[in-house]
Amino acid sequence: MVIEGDETLAQAGVIAYRIRHGEVQVLLMTSRDTGRWIIPKGNIKPGTTPLKAAAQEAFEEAGVKGTVVSSTPLGRYTYSKKLGSGEARAATVEVFSFKSKSKSKNGPRKANGSWPGYRPRKRSVLSRNPE
Repeated sequence: MVIEGDETLAQAGVIAYRIRHGEVQVLLMTSRDTGRWIIPKGNIKPGTTPLKAAAQEAFEEAGVKGTVVSSTPLGRYTYSKKLGSGEARAATVEVFSFKSKSKSKNGPRKANGSWPGYRPRKRSVLSRNPE
């Protein structure tokens, strides 16, 4: 159940990628709570732009440093975020394309991202969140 009357949380996230041996690799992480595949994302702090927040979350969540490719988001989605109190709140994520330059094994949150090879014509990865 989503808490009524509260504002929607503003979040920023990235689709982080790199090119290795001529193949595009997309960074995916597992959620600490559910173990599902997710993208790095998090709240946009007051006074921070969505672009800066997206790059910061890439590093904080996955230990990835790089560049947001465009100031125009790839897209947006809204989901129900479970709060520490157990209640839920709507969160809208602006998702940006992010070209990775490096990945730290010891990021701020012990990064849990991996770089599975991704061939758009041969396979796709779906994330399914219960409503």
